[in-house]
Amino acid sequence: DRVREQVVSRLTHDRPMTSWLAAGVCAMWGDPQAEPRLLAAIDSRENGFEDVPEDKAPGRNNRVVQNWAVAVGLLRRCGASDSLPALERLASDTDLLLNARTSIALTIERLAQRGVINDVDRAVAVLDQLTATDPADAYVHPQRPVNIGPQARPAGRDTREDHLWQLHLAAARARAALDRPMHDAARAYLTDRRSLVRRAFERLAEAVQPVAVN
Repeated sequence: DRVREQVVSRLTHDRPMTSWLAAGVCAMWGDPQAEPRLLAAIDSRENGFEDVPEDKAPGRNNRVVQNWAVAVGLLRRCGASDSLPALERLASDTDLLLNARTSIALTIERLAQRGVINDVDRAVAVLDQLTATDPADAYVHPQRPVNIGPQARPAGRDTREDHLWQLHLAAARARAALDRPMHDAARAYLTDRRSLVRRAFERLAEAVQPVAVN
């Protein structure tokens, strides 16, 4: 409380990093005043790492991500009525990878739980958009393969896995938060051969099953 006024005043600071850090703090406080700065980062696809060494930037360091991706997650804390249109615009990008799509779905879930989504049909349409196409990295190795020799051949057998279920689980969770049924692609995972995947969808289906009233 002693610094709140000073932090809020920096949300519109001329220096992007200053306003970005202020938005992060305010978002974690649950302050909706952070929303415009976060939405600006999403709409502009703000990177935030222009002035750092290349090995510290997203894509070269798996511990950091671009500001716009962080902003999607921070909206879960402070997002209000303007968040859904921005997420809708972002979801229209068919080049989005798996993590970005699941993050949008999980943010919609949280916004629904917080009661700030006024247009449920529009939110469901965004979820449909996220699952309409498969992300390019849906079928990949769990970890980077070990490379041996000048040919850089992957060692051992092909260990690629289908990770698409994670997106459909996130979308189904968001649908549940919006009081909408599980979509067909998610229901298909109820009989998946992988027990870990199957049980995740079974638990969700059980959680949203209507309780019979005597």
